[in-house]
Amino acid sequence: MKKMLDMLRGARRIELFIALVAAAVLLLQLVGTVSVGGGTELEQRLAGILSQIEGVGRVRVMVTENPDGGVEGVLVVADGADDIRVCLQLQYAVQTLLGTDAARIEIVRYAR
Repeated sequence: MKKMLDMLRGARRIELFIALVAAAVLLLQLVGTVSVGGGTELEQRLAGILSQIEGVGRVRVMVTENPDGGVEGVLVVADGADDIRVCLQLQYAVQTLLGTDAARIEIVRYAR
């Protein structure tokens, strides 16, 4: 704490500190914007459409692909995943959109 106070004493250092904090805040906002619906464009688009299904609520998606571009697995994390009807709707939607079988799809509920 004492080092922090010593660092903040000089006017130049304060300006530098404020600039660094502002840059960090902007970077965090940019990273947060990119990862809200998932990492890749595919994950973001998939999460966006799945969230429109009745009862789903918040949803995040992760898709893993093999080197050939085929889907290895899909993880869907959704508020409504404790309802079997919602789980089935999510599963069928992912199967239809990605052309993958049910064994490659895992649907779980958000942690409380």
